[in-house]
Amino acid sequence: MGVKLVIFTLMLGLIGAMFTSPDEWLEKGFNIRDGIFEEPSDYNLKIETKCNEVNLSKSGSPYNYNGTVLSGYLKVGKGNSALTFIFYGKENVAKDKLKTIPTVLWLNGGPGSSSQLGNLMELGPFWLVKPNGFKPYDVVRNNFTWTKDYNILFVDQPVGTGLSYADPTFPNVYVKNMTDLATDFYNALKELYQNPSGCFSKINIKGSDPLIIFGESYAGKYAPAIGLKILTEAK
Repeated sequence: MGVKLVIFTLMLGLIGAMFTSPDEWLEKGFNIRDGIFEEPSDYNLKIETKCNEVNLSKSGSPYNYNGTVLSGYLKVGKGNSALTFIFYGKENVAKDKLKTIPTVLWLNGGPGSSSQLGNLMELGPFWLVKPNGFKPYDVVRNNFTWTKDYNILFVDQPVGTGLSYADPTFPNVYVKNMTDLATDFYNALKELYQNPSGCFSKINIKGSDPLIIFGESYAGKYAPAIGLKILTEAK
């Protein structure tokens, strides 16, 4: 893919918590209650690479982000299996200028921890904070977010982690080693960069533009494996 790649690994302690949103699944007839994913006995789920533009510039609400926000799915080549992502363009930068800003890929570890942990508890533009009164949580701005300096991409991976989906009809769908993981992730990156429905084609970010991979905790293994796969495929 010709990515100008810089890999950073942060070996930090696991914080422990996971954020899930039921909206996408409820539209498909699934129910998520108390963090439990309930599948109907008869369903024909079809997930494709998809890019949604999210408007978080809402006056008078905590969702007041002056920048491009994109989210969706990335197929990995295992039936309907797909990784979920959310992308924040650097704050106060127009969509057509985002390709001039380095993109940071953030991965949480576990293994099996959603990268929305990093999004909503560490470096994203918003934080979920402890309950206040009868609210399940409060959303506040993170004044130290990395989106002040970079585009940030959060990906739930491997398949079956967080909001990503593992197709139960596909044999050996779950990764068993770093080679499996890197192959799945590389396939997802090809969807992100090359598929017209994968977001980066919409904002003109290409494989030759800088991609910086950060991995926290067990993702200290993910990041080098993914980086090696990218460099190997680029030869």
